[in-house]
Amino acid sequence: MGFVDHGRGGSGEPVVGLLRPGNAGSSTAADHIEATRLALAQLPKRLRRGRQTLIRTDSGGGTAHSGS
Repeated sequence: MGFVDHGRGGSGEPVVGLLRPGNAGSSTAADHIEATRLALAQLPKRLRRGRQTLIRTDSGGGTAHSGS
């Protein structure tokens, strides 16, 4: 799941949720990368260009990317 918070008055609306098969590995880097890509694509272009975006995750976000 991915949510957007627009600062102090942020509403925290959901922008992405990935459904995975029951036998999928837990917290894979590929899943985090895909969820981030999809979440950022939901932002209006005026908020994506020339702006810095803070992306926070739970402890599963520290997984290593194996390159596969």
